[in-house]
Amino acid sequence: MNALTEVHRASNSAEKERVKAAGSFISMNRIEGKLEVFRAFGDLKMKTKGVIAEPYVSRVVLNKSSANPLYNVVIACDGLWDFANKEKIDSLVGSSFDSTGDVSSGLRNLAKTSRSNDNITVMTV
Repeated sequence: MNALTEVHRASNSAEKERVKAAGSFISMNRIEGKLEVFRAFGDLKMKTKGVIAEPYVSRVVLNKSSANPLYNVVIACDGLWDFANKEKIDSLVGSSFDSTGDVSSGLRNLAKTSRSNDNITVMTV
């Protein structure tokens, strides 16, 4: 499974510096000790602390001549990524390719059985 995004947390030095430049501090790998993710649509009170909703955008050229010309994109929040094993995610997506609704539901259920107590948003393409 190839990731098309960047980690938007304290482990990303560019994100860390961006938040500090906005006047906030990082404590316990969280913005002001509160929020772990550095980009979010919600968390309005944290917008003045350096949290932004601007997405990371990347471009990937898909190669038709590869052995498996089918591609899957999973768009999900930390409620999935922080709790579900990436190999299980990849396996579930590969085995349920025919129905994206089934894939999204399956990924949500995988997060729940992986003990996610966070919000779980999943879209598959």
